Amino acid sequence: MSPLKDQNLLWKSLSEWEAKSGINEDNDPRLFEALSEVLTREFPEGASRWAELEDPVSRRKFIQIMGASMALAGLTACTVMPPEKIIPYIIQPENLVPGIPKYFATAYHLGGFAKGVLAESHEGRPTKLEGNPKHPSTLGKSDIFMQAELLQLYDPDRAKTVTHLGSIKTWDEFTSTMLLAASQWKTSQGEGVIVLTHPITSPTLIEDIRSFLHLYPKAKWSSYDPLSGGQLQTATTAAFGQKLSPLYDFTQAQVVLSLDADFLGPGPAQETYSRDFMSFRKKRDQKNSFNRLYVAESSISITGACADNRWPVRPSVIPELARSLAGILGVKGIAPPPPTTEIPSWLKIAAQDLKTHAGHSLVLIGEQNSAEVQILVFAINEHLGNFGKTLSFIEPLLGEAHPPQHLTVEGLTHEMAAGKVKAIFILGGNPVYDTPATLRFKDHLDQVPLRIISGIYRNETSYLCHWFLPESHFLETWGDGRSFEGTITFQQPLISPLYETRSILEVFSILTNRAGRTAGQALREYWEPHRPPSSLNLSFEEFFEHALRDGFIANSASRAINVSITQALHKTLGSSLKFKNSEANGDIAHPIEAVFKPDPTIWDGRYANNAWLQELPKPILQLTWGNAVILSPATAKLLDLKDEDQVELKIADRIQHASILRVPGHPDHCATLYLGYGRTRAGRVGSKTVLGYNAYALQDHSSPTFAREIHIRKLGKTSELATTHMHSSMEGRDIVIYSDYESWRRKPNSIINEELKKEQPTILADFKYPGEAWAMVIDLTVCIGCKACTIACQAENNIPVVGKEEVRRSREMHWIRVDRYFQGNASNPRVFFQPVPCMHCEKAPCEVVCPTVATNHSYDGLNQMIYNRCVGTRYCSNNCPYKVRRFNFFQYSDTKDFTSKLRHNPDVTVRSRGVMEKCTYCTQRIQGARINAEIENRPIRDQEILTACQQACPTDAIIFGDQNNKKSQVAHLKGLPENYKLLNDLGTKPRTTYLALIRNPNAQIHLEETE
Repeated sequence: MSPLKDQNLLWKSLSEWEAKSGINEDNDPRLFEALSEVLTREFPEGASRWAELEDPVSRRKFIQIMGASMALAGLTACTVMPPEKIIPYIIQPENLVPGIPKYFATAYHLGGFAKGVLAESHEGRPTKLEGNPKHPSTLGKSDIFMQAELLQLYDPDRAKTVTHLGSIKTWDEFTSTMLLAASQWKTSQGEGVIVLTHPITSPTLIEDIRSFLHLYPKAKWSSYDPLSGGQLQTATTAAFGQKLSPLYDFTQAQVVLSLDADFLGPGPAQETYSRDFMSFRKKRDQKNSFNRLYVAESSISITGACADNRWPVRPSVIPELARSLAGILGVKGIAPPPPTTEIPSWLKIAAQDLKTHAGHSLVLIGEQNSAEVQILVFAINEHLGNFGKTLSFIEPLLGEAHPPQHLTVEGLTHEMAAGKVKAIFILGGNPVYDTPATLRFKDHLDQVPLRIISGIYRNETSYLCHWFLPESHFLETWGDGRSFEGTITFQQPLISPLYETRSILEVFSILTNRAGRTAGQALREYWEPHRPPSSLNLSFEEFFEHALRDGFIANSASRAINVSITQALHKTLGSSLKFKNSEANGDIAHPIEAVFKPDPTIWDGRYANNAWLQELPKPILQLTWGNAVILSPATAKLLDLKDEDQVELKIADRIQHASILRVPGHPDHCATLYLGYGRTRAGRVGSKTVLGYNAYALQDHSSPTFAREIHIRKLGKTSELATTHMHSSMEGRDIVIYSDYESWRRKPNSIINEELKKEQPTILADFKYPGEAWAMVIDLTVCIGCKACTIACQAENNIPVVGKEEVRRSREMHWIRVDRYFQGNASNPRVFFQPVPCMHCEKAPCEVVCPTVATNHSYDGLNQMIYNRCVGTRYCSNNCPYKVRRFNFFQYSDTKDFTSKLRHNPDVTVRSRGVMEKCTYCTQRIQGARINAEIENRPIRDQEILTACQQACPTDAIIFGDQNNKKSQVAHLKGLPENYKLLNDLGTKPRTTYLALIRNPNAQIHLEETE
């Protein structure tokens, strides 16, 4: 047998040839010719397939072809696998009906916390993710990250094989290496061995780590979260004598003051907190039911955009506001503000409002603030009587909060620098990229003799490690975790691993000398002795099956702990927190302060290779495919900067280059830097063109979330940004109708101008809809602009991405967009969000201009698109006043990569180039419900059909149903006085209507500001 018929030797030969010649497939076609020669000579069975390829292929595709050829030749791959019998699909498997999806409960993790997921599967492949309707943290709702995880699963750039020093190895070879190393560690009791993880709440994994530490008593466990300053645990320990985590109950909070806390924004609790907060606003027809939100923040956020009263402030002002509030309220140990201190008038009014609603109020502080300030906010809430009502505390859920042999990431870098670390296991995460620059993690890691990393992608850290272990996606393996409020949640696989990957549980099985143990076995081994006492009347199999079916263990949320702040601590706070005469926020002599924030769509950088999230416009910025330095218009003018100007950012001796983006409502003399970009190793992202700049490279580990001073220098050149804030713009008309709560309460019928309600005459004939008449209502009052609807629609309807350059040409393909509008003064405007799908006009202007009748009306009122009739004239798009139609200028859908095609929803057509696309009200779901109703000989029930956008929306802002059914929810909402039709004066008679945006600003603050 030729040595080239062994994959490992083949890769090694190719790597050596590239290294010697300096040639690779990206810079010289000779590699392609060489590979062709090798394939034709050594694997004639695959030569015909090779010839079919139109373009030179990458190594990835080459090895796929190698694998196919070896299978044809009857050879084995990297790992010897037992023979398996293949049975032809002649007899239909039991419980499987082609075309009928099955649903499984599972979970995914964000920030270490589990979120309940309900995954849809077609013939064994996951095609859609939704929130688990039974799970207490999601209740059927989702966020953008949950929806986009489907693309992560089928990403062809995922890591596929074990490698050692860049050469392909097998899991067996890694296991052998670990067995050899273990004998040495046993002798030294694991001294110098480190396990580094991201935050985890998995009881099974925590137990495995403890077992590892017990096996090697001198080994250590380190963990880090790039988005947390670590101040919260310090604060709770100082305040209550133990590490605790706060939980907020917004269903009881009538008045909320947020000091730089984006509780409605992305995070582990977004679905719960946004739903609970907006539950007040859904009951606005009841007296005194509308809550009120005050926000002071250092960077404009979703929470600030939804505030009733908002103030932009520098980060250094936040502690002073908390100190002033405590003094005004009379918190123990805190003296009232001296007369010489300038206290904002709005803060005094907000303090009185909080005091009036004591016990039903809540003050929040961003976790990035110092422990001292967080303790002060705890004291404020205790003084207001909020403990045990709107604010409670539970034991910390992150396993690293109280493990043995724990080491901070700062301590880890010191030990690496001192040469004390002999081996390091990095299980998830990317510390070379996302630890603060001042830690110099990369330099110190290079001194460790044995470096092993596990991950879904080959990232910046993996290229500095000896061994790389490809990690399974959560849909491919077993696991568990706890949601933010403590509910024990189970994760089960829906599909066998697509590549040679293993879960972290299986990696730990190797590290603890249990190499044959699977993740499923690990889960059973842990839960058999640890299941709750309430389940002991069942056999373990019955308990386990029930937990997997539900996706969680019922009533397993953490219990609240009664706490109070000691008198001694009150005295300490009073002596340590002194008032300062703060400078005015607009003082031009004040230095510019930097704020570091997780990116709204890429998070900490883990989703950098996710095209859905890259192309999703960020909620406030409307920016895609990159990050920018965010400045207020006034600060940009002061620095002589405009959008897309390139600047040098300098904090101490750390420098990055970035582009400028001006955003109204951003604080003056403050710059927001979004983390997660500047990736150089993240699949296709960063492989050739680095997107954005790396804000982590500017961080200081002593203050990772903000910097007191940043220097910004204009470079005299520009760098293009892809924003959508002027795409499909409809400004200048009554697009978003706004009213304050008191005006609406007094005269609900007056907020919509009568002229807007009038039906306009048209030349188009009326049509009667005797059966169903599908319609949608979008409640602007409770929409938070999170854009979960956009990603859910993209996943459901096989909508492709187009890339940065096409976005710049206004060619993004989203079927539902979320417009963002500003109103008022640029220094602190109101912010409005408005989701805009196809209006499904009864008198649609798009239909009358289509020369091929490709767009027409169905008998139940849907504006349909018949793709095989469309010839691409785009007359319909030109004639659509709402600009909701999208045109396939190019072949955006990936039809060549087999793995990418697996994610497609089989119920929805995958469109080719040259056709018009748009929202269909998820007609495939309508037809599915209609078939079920006909089988059961009954009418379609109200809310039986949930469109993808409606199902994902965490606040239930989108309602869909039959407006002919007078008892339906959508018919009720259309009858409300605040319901209106967008651009009704055009006579299009849209089926999608809106409820006016209602907010509850404090009238007293408005009077103060006016005076």
